[in-house]
Amino acid sequence: MIQTHTISIKDRGFLFGDGFFTTVRYDQEPFFFDSHVKRLKKSADLFKIPFMWDDHFLWHHIHDSCKDYPYPCAIKLIVTRGIQEQRGLLNHHLTPQLYTIVDSISEPWIHDFENDFLKDLNNALTCDVSRIMRFSKDPLSPVKKLNYMTEILSRMESLYQDTIILNDQGDVCCTTVGNVVIQTHDQRFLTPYLKSGCVDGIMRQHLIESKKIHERNITIDDLHTASSIFMINSLRGIRLLNLKTA
Repeated sequence: MIQTHTISIKDRGFLFGDGFFTTVRYDQEPFFFDSHVKRLKKSADLFKIPFMWDDHFLWHHIHDSCKDYPYPCAIKLIVTRGIQEQRGLLNHHLTPQLYTIVDSISEPWIHDFENDFLKDLNNALTCDVSRIMRFSKDPLSPVKKLNYMTEILSRMESLYQDTIILNDQGDVCCTTVGNVVIQTHDQRFLTPYLKSGCVDGIMRQHLIESKKIHERNITIDDLHTASSIFMINSLRGIRLLNLKTA
């Protein structure tokens, strides 16, 4: 079942955050479609929610949902366990729900660290370091889950456009909207391991597979000594961060 405009107050995504999502950049076609679908299916397995939609359906559903919006746009696909009619934490035999939200976006797509857009500090997102932590051993940390309170509270406390979140070991994890990449003075591009508790981002996957970035444990000292710091996600691509210190 697809619902594009309404959600039941008995939907478990609304009641318990019992679901997950992915957000796809669309510009005549969906960016990283296969990776987004693979992540949705992986999340469904982890949540033990039956995944009811095949690749062919999702491809056409994305196209049909975006056709009336100016390009580029962002389409958010939200999957919940379903609508429950009885009280209780566990309800069985529910029908999973797919919800769709489409928004226009104006930001350019930057996929190359050498792009001139990234060399201009005026284009950078200002950020600080949050005092709120993510937990490295949380099995849901890599998932784009519906409960985003860690990220929301971190942004509410920040004075800037984004904030970098550390894990319970004090190491760099991610920002509230994407993964972190640092550029070292010897021109290496490094991003935290998944075991840090960061989100399993689509852009992160792409840049690792293309060997443009490499995984490493990143400390707070690494942030302060980095030549440059970037935020990456599959909506914006790569963005320069301007880290503000107290």
